[in-house]
Amino acid sequence: MRDLIARVPASLAAMALGLVALGILLEPFFAPLHGACAALALLLVALVGAKAAACPAALREELRQPGEAALFAALPMALMLLAAGLPRWAVGAAFALWLAATLGALALMGWLAWGAVRRHRLADALPTAFVGFGGVGVAAMTAPAFGLGALGYGLFWGGFACAVGSLVVVGVRCAVRPLAEERRPLACLYALPMSVALVGYLTCCPTPDPLFVAVMLGLSQGLLALAAAPLPRIAGCSFSPLFAVMTFPFALTALGLFQALPFLEASGVAVPGALYLLALAEAGFAAAMTLVVGACCAREVARAARPPILTEP
Repeated sequence: MRDLIARVPASLAAMALGLVALGILLEPFFAPLHGACAALALLLVALVGAKAAACPAALREELRQPGEAALFAALPMALMLLAAGLPRWAVGAAFALWLAATLGALALMGWLAWGAVRRHRLADALPTAFVGFGGVGVAAMTAPAFGLGALGYGLFWGGFACAVGSLVVVGVRCAVRPLAEERRPLACLYALPMSVALVGYLTCCPTPDPLFVAVMLGLSQGLLALAAAPLPRIAGCSFSPLFAVMTFPFALTALGLFQALPFLEASGVAVPGALYLLALAEAGFAAAMTLVVGACCAREVARAARPPILTEP
């Protein structure tokens, strides 16, 4: 059993985040999906947590790689979203979980920033930085669930600065030195930073500015197109744990679109009906990507659990 747990990839945390985000996105269409996705995400979080508890050396070795270390930051992000969705009778436990996850995300962000400054290598500026520095944005999204809207608004501006800064640095890096073939799935993370900022702003700002919302919405949709462009080439690659990142960026982008359109319409902006159709298409795309990647992850976990075949000497 210990050997099996040691083979659990830390990137399953990203898959857990994808499931939670998809559940939030699909809840208005069919409420039980939120609970089902949250339960599956909790199972994946438990697997990653079991690896941290039972095989800390294996986890530390995996986190020595800058890309994988940043993906591990999806774990506190998933926990924040799970905590915000817990029922009211568990508000004390939910707040304790949210606070621990928020502090963990901030600690991971500081650790990753210190590592980047210490190494000072542009080659290490991978799109996984969007996950590593995205925790503060998810904290802003979820803070109002605990009556901390003002704190969430302050966290939003910190997250927005991180989003803009990481987009510039990673964009320069990928322009100078394109991603290697085995790291192409990471391009999907371009859809993450501005989408998290948009949802966070709409959630915690008391009086959102329609122009600012429209600008962030346009940027998030443009970055979604950039993130989805490599998918036909990625489809021909063999499966790797990095495929887990091809889930939550698409779900959060669709969620941002679904939240921004009614706000803009209520603010007097003429919103074309085609944009609502686009939101439905993006939700369907996010669900399809999560199902496909989830099936691939389940197949790989089943293979890892299969006992080795003994051959006759």
